[in-house]
Formats: sequence, C-alpha cells, structure tokens
Amino acid sequence: MKKYDIIVIGSGPSVASLLSSVEPQNKSILVVDGGLFGGICPNEGCEPKIFLEGTVKTVLTAKKLLGNGISQPAKLDWPALIKAKKHFIDPFPEDVKKSYQAMGADILQGMANFVDNHTIQVDDQRFHGDKIVIATGQKPRQLKLPGSDEFLTSTDVFNLEELPKKIAIIGSGYIGMEFATIFLAAGSEVSIITQTKRPLEQFYSEHVDVLVKELEDNGAKFYFEQGVQEFTDRHLKTQQGLDLPVDMVLNATGRVPTVDRLALENTDIQYNPRGITTDNHLETNVPGVYAMGDIVDKKVPKLTSTAQFEGEYLGKFINDPKLKAIDYPIISSVAFTFPQISMAGIDVDTAKSDAKYKIENYDLAKMAPENFFYLGIADYEAKLTLVFDENDRLVGISEVSQTAVDDVNNFVSIMGFGIDGQTIRQKVIPNFPSLFYKLKGLIK
Repeated sequence: MKKYDIIVIGSGPSVASLLSSVEPQNKSILVVDGGLFGGICPNEGCEPKIFLEGTVKTVLTAKKLLGNGISQPAKLDWPALIKAKKHFIDPFPEDVKKSYQAMGADILQGMANFVDNHTIQVDDQRFHGDKIVIATGQKPRQLKLPGSDEFLTSTDVFNLEELPKKIAIIGSGYIGMEFATIFLAAGSEVSIITQTKRPLEQFYSEHVDVLVKELEDNGAKFYFEQGVQEFTDRHLKTQQGLDLPVDMVLNATGRVPTVDRLALENTDIQYNPRGITTDNHLETNVPGVYAMGDIVDKKVPKLTSTAQFEGEYLGKFINDPKLKAIDYPIISSVAFTFPQISMAGIDVDTAKSDAKYKIENYDLAKMAPENFFYLGIADYEAKLTLVFDENDRLVGISEVSQTAVDDVNNFVSIMGFGIDGQTIRQKVIPNFPSLFYKLKGLIK
C-alpha cells in the first residue's frame, strides 16, 4: 500500500488553492477524483454559465434597446453557443491535471472510498494518507417522483444540443433563476415552479421583486407555493392542481453534499445531511482529516470563492499548525440573472428590523450624471440599497441592475478595508464617468 503525506479527495478550485499554499515540493501528495478534474465550477457550473451569460446578456440588452438605437433584435443561436462553450471548456480537465502534476502532486482518476480513518481505496488500489483532505463538493439534489428520471440537471443543460420550446424549472434559487434567464434569452417558454413564496430568499426582497418583474416581462411565468407531484406524458403536475404541458423539466432544487459517495461509515468522521463537521481550522473530529469547500457543514455561503479561501488557509495551516483559526472576510454573492442581483454584508431585510441600522435607497437610473450608464443600456429599474451602522460604517449592500456584480465588488473592498467616504474623496479620483465614480458621493 502506497503512503502519502497528503491525500486530497476532489480536484476543484479549493484544491488548486491548497496546492499553491501547502509547499507541495516538500511533501508527497495524491489528488484523486472520480469526476472531471477541476471540479463542478469550471466544468459544469459557474464558468460555463458565465460563458453563456455573455451572449445571453447581449441578446436581452438588445431587446430592451429596441427603438433606442437598435432596430432588429438579436437572436441567440443555441447550437452554435453550446459548440463554442465546449470548445473553450472541454480542454479544462486535462489542463488541470497537468497543472497539479506541475505543482508536484500525483493524480488519479477514480472514485475514492474510505477503508478506515486514514486509508482510501480507488478501484483495487489502497492508499494511506498521514493527512487526508476531503473536497468533493456537492451534487444535484435528486427528486423521487413519478417521471423524475427524465428531469434534466444543470450539467445536462450545458450539453443540450436542442432547445426545448417549453421548459419547466423546478426551484427558484441561483440555478433555477439563472437558467430561467438563459432559456428566456434563447427563446424558450419558461415556467418556474417553486415551493417558496418568492425566489432567491437570501437576497433583498424588494430587489428580488424587480428581478421577477423583469423576467415576467420577458415571458417567464412563476408558480409559487407549488409542490411537484409527477411528470407523465409531457405534463408536469403539482399537488395544488397545476398541470403544465412542457417539453423538458429542469430540476433546480439545489445541491447536497456528496457525503454518501465516500463510505464515511467506515470511519469515525462526523457528518450530517448538511455536510462534514469541522472545527475552525477545517479539521474534522478525526485528527489529520480535513474538509473544505461545499462539502463542509458551515454558515458561510457555499461558493467557489469561499472554497478557494479555505484551500489557501488549509494549505498554510498544514504547514503551520499554530496558525490561528480561519477568519472569513466579507463575502459577496451574486445571481447572474438579467438583471443581476448581488449583495454583501448584512442583508437589508434583517437590517430593516433593527433600529441601529440606517438604510439608504438609490434609484440608479435617476442619479445624474452616472445614470447615463444605466440609461444607455435601458437599465431603468436599477436600484441600490446601502446599510450603515450607528457609526456610519457601511455594513451591507444590495443591488439589482445589469452591472450589479461589478458595483457590489467595489463596495466589498470599501467594507473590507473599513474605508470611509472622506478617505475615498481624498485618495482616489476614479475615471469619470464610470460606475465607480458614484461611490464618492454615497459613502459617508
């Protein structure tokens, strides 16, 4: 049985960060993965989604600008878009393998199962790791309903060669709302079915309302507080009596940690349906066994960015066990819908219920002179909300606009470094006119 200093199960973005910080040249490391090397995000998640968004956003913006400089609507060519996506994305797993090998790691393709606390088996081979890092992420939540075996997952959509005329999307979180945007731009009739009272419950409700109206204006139909019952004969039926004839159904009910794929029952590692339990150094209850990324049961958002942060931290902690506990910075979140919706810090709905917070709302399309950025792309409903504490420190932000992700990223830096408005005005003269320029007048 071959022995390694570190065995890493999984190969996603957190693993790249770990290998960059753990000083692999001084250690024997094995990276094993049963799926595509590089993980979900670059292969079947956020990165191909962002690739599609470039075309989707252009098509929908052109539609809004009809009569304001655009005479003919843009038409999305779905087969050509998917072909282009494959051209750029498909080489990634092999590139990741080469990258990890260049950093000094051995790589192995195959499903890893625990034999005991520090031994894994891949096919007919066993490996012992002085330290083991679990980074296998999440998988699509499965629905057990009549006909659910025909439901698509987000992975299927990225390889879908023929566009459905009518599609039902079950779920209204990130995945559901982003794919609703994509299919609307492509010309499909889209229905969103959800058990909740509103989509994207983690975002500011008033800004979500703006997004919902925009999607409805583009043809989406929402069915709230509906529990799916079955899918038979191309009809999706709910417990409340809804009967929708559709060509395809996308299961966008979320993702669950891959705790069932590791044979953890052969170990003493503690886990639950939310993921693997770790302490504030990302170590499990078994000494020398760690977990990072989306498989961890944690309160911070399960995002690629947080996984990368954890990977860098864990690499440093393995090098120096005296390192202090992980301390997460301000984390921003975004749904790449049209318009985008993004947030960071304390959420506005929570702040509204606490008198110590001051909330300021801005109608960006009416704020001269920077409003010309929004008017020029017909982003007439762009809205920004800032939350300040009793000391006038910026502690929360939400925005819904076509440029929300970039706007919020600007504010995240200001929040993270604790910069006040006076410092910005004294130290920085940004390009004018620009999206960043308006910050000078908004930060106290």
